[in-house]
Amino acid sequence: NGLTIQSSAKVTGLGASNIVLSGTGGAGGDAVDVTSGGIVRTATGAINVTGTSGTGTSFNNGIYLSGAGTSVDSGGGNITFNGTSKSTGGTSNYGVGIFSGSVVSTTALGNISLTGLAGLGTDHNTGLVVSGSTVSVVDGALTINGTSGAGTGIYNRGITIQLAAQVKATGLGSVTMVGNSNATATSSYGGGIEVRSGALVRTVMGAVNMTG
Repeated sequence: NGLTIQSSAKVTGLGASNIVLSGTGGAGGDAVDVTSGGIVRTATGAINVTGTSGTGTSFNNGIYLSGAGTSVDSGGGNITFNGTSKSTGGTSNYGVGIFSGSVVSTTALGNISLTGLAGLGTDHNTGLVVSGSTVSVVDGALTINGTSGAGTGIYNRGITIQLAAQVKATGLGSVTMVGNSNATATSSYGGGIEVRSGALVRTVMGAVNMTG
């Protein structure tokens, strides 16, 4: 993998300090992984994460978060993810994958922008997945853009929100999602956006806009 933060390791920015993370995966590897309780956190500064995976087959992710206690969060700064999978085949090649209890959040007027472009393959090559995890803003804008790879099998979607995941704005904030599927004509269950299995997309005062 290009850059890994795991096992309760912390990358922190004090005051208005920003954090910039960038990774490029080797052959068959992820670009940026934050897993197993890894934490990336700023007080009020911005967090920018960019990842481009290696050119292998299966599980070549641009940005991958997983595990309870794993978080990327700010006390009001903007958070931006840009993840690209360069896989050449196989399955589960995500642009951005947020899994298994991990959290991406900012407070106050902070915005979150997540963009994922999936790689080539057969099944589950989805641009951006939030699975059993939380992505949240308070009064800012939460924007998710996902584009699938040219998958030939099943479940090649632009955006998938699943397994009791929550994508939400808890104050005046808004949620915007744009999903595009590049699945081939032989693919099944492709689509721009899917919200399923107890997942929740909501705001309190702001708008929700979803385009698939």
